[in-house]
Amino acid sequence: MPQHSTVFRLGRQGLMLAMISAAFAGPALANTAAHVDFAIGAVTATGKDGRERTLAKGQEILAGDRVVTTSGRAQLRFTDGAYVSLQPNTTFEVREYRYDGKTDGSEKGIFGLLRGAMRTVTGLIGRVNRNAYQIQTPTATVGIRGTGGIIAVLDDGTTRVTGSSGTWYIDKDGKPTLDVPAGTVGEASPNPNEPPKETTEELVLGPPQPNEVAGESLLPPFASAATFVAGDQVTPTGAPAALGGPVCTNGCELAFAFIVGPAAAVSAVPAPSSSYTFNSAGQMVTFRDGGQVKALTGTTVDFGVAPGVAAWGRWIGSATIDGSPWSGFVTLPYVVGLPTPIADVTTSIATYTFNLIGATAPTDGTNVGIVTGGSLVGSFGPSPKVGVDLSMNVAGNSFNVNSGGPTIPVTGAGPYAPFSSSAVGTTSGTGACVSSCFTQLNGHFLGNGATHAGFSYKLNNDAGGPIVGAAAFQR
Repeated sequence: MPQHSTVFRLGRQGLMLAMISAAFAGPALANTAAHVDFAIGAVTATGKDGRERTLAKGQEILAGDRVVTTSGRAQLRFTDGAYVSLQPNTTFEVREYRYDGKTDGSEKGIFGLLRGAMRTVTGLIGRVNRNAYQIQTPTATVGIRGTGGIIAVLDDGTTRVTGSSGTWYIDKDGKPTLDVPAGTVGEASPNPNEPPKETTEELVLGPPQPNEVAGESLLPPFASAATFVAGDQVTPTGAPAALGGPVCTNGCELAFAFIVGPAAAVSAVPAPSSSYTFNSAGQMVTFRDGGQVKALTGTTVDFGVAPGVAAWGRWIGSATIDGSPWSGFVTLPYVVGLPTPIADVTTSIATYTFNLIGATAPTDGTNVGIVTGGSLVGSFGPSPKVGVDLSMNVAGNSFNVNSGGPTIPVTGAGPYAPFSSSAVGTTSGTGACVSSCFTQLNGHFLGNGATHAGFSYKLNNDAGGPIVGAAAFQR
């Protein structure tokens, strides 16, 4: 998106220094795979050059690094939005990692787990290009068709996978794959002649990791017990386990879109009037909207979380309104999360770029496409504004929703910071939008300090049906 900038004039010496700096900065940035959210106790990383370094909060993890926890534990946040939480006595490798801010087929995340246990919540690589995301152990290759789980290498070399969201799979020496849905456990033994199998054995782990370190919300506890179970009612005094426990002290903000019959719409529910029900995976299954309770009776797909802050997903199949069938229901994508106080975006004067960390698949109700990239810009100050740039492909047609800079006003007078627009400009590729397209959206800044943002949208495609979806971002 275009942004205003100050023009500087460099002399020959300054220009040469700038070119040299750029030449050395590029490869370093390209090799950055993750940053350390926290490291407690003895945690080290060894690079390709064989040099070992002690890890601390904020340090970079590079492609090719081997991370070892002995008496300690660590959490890594990858540039595509994924999280990896490492238990004590774990050896973890970043064997191959490529992500440059967009999902165009070049992205890849290949990791190694030589011993110990890790919990992971996948980012864009695992959600958009699942074939490009693997965890390799001494006895198996673990892949993802979901968003979260625990992978461990036991003392005897057995690989054990516990699914917590979506479905994982275990592949061993090219032998038949074993699917591991949420709530089940699968394992691959070190015996090369024994195929992967389901097991009823529970993974015994150490004490839970803290939910907060230095005031920051992190992954939910490493232990398998959830804070909330299916059927729990989450009112303005709580939040689902996927959001990191009771973080929504004054309710969660919700932005959603839906297709019912041939029609589509986009809407939002403010925190003061919200109440929700979440299942044990943290997926929203009911919400109150304008005095009506809308409930999912079908399936949630495209589910993801920014732990401690937000969750997103898409309802399909069927739904009800106040207990009666929602006639013509097709789909409902949403983003729900911890709202940002309006003062957090009006009292600081700065412009921030938020990178795409997850999205539901864009759909017109018949065709399901993919989001190929996106970003959000927040211009903070007394009159805050938002700019959006989201690219997608549906039914062979490409779309780019671009506001042309921070032009969408943040409309919250308090206590929170929502934003909306009824006419965001949209350009498209060949075969769509005969005359013009525009996009309607509703969104919110999320997290204390506006660390995240999310919005739902309806793209009015005059060459076909309207397209709906939801996207989440992090700065």
